Amino acid sequence: MVSCRFSFIYVSFVRSFGAESFVFRFAIQKLKIKIYRTIILPVVLYGCETWSLTLTEERSLRVFENRVLRRIFGPKKDEVTREWRELHNEELEGR
Repeated sequence: MVSCRFSFIYVSFVRSFGAESFVFRFAIQKLKIKIYRTIILPVVLYGCETWSLTLTEERSLRVFENRVLRRIFGPKKDEVTREWRELHNEELEGR
């Protein structure tokens, strides 16, 4: 049930603030993070005091957060290969 909630909210997030969205395309990263922390995260975690998470659901929550953060920060150009790539989980944790 909880993991279904994550996927539903992520789809809503992409539709509202996806790459094609005028608001999200031209917003700076600080604003995007502020939107994530003030609007999206409270909706995701609503009622979490009563959840008893399994390891799978806990992992789903981490995956959801990483997907949103990857969309916010976008791709990164690798200095060695000079190709664009997605951020790794370790890079997302530091942000």
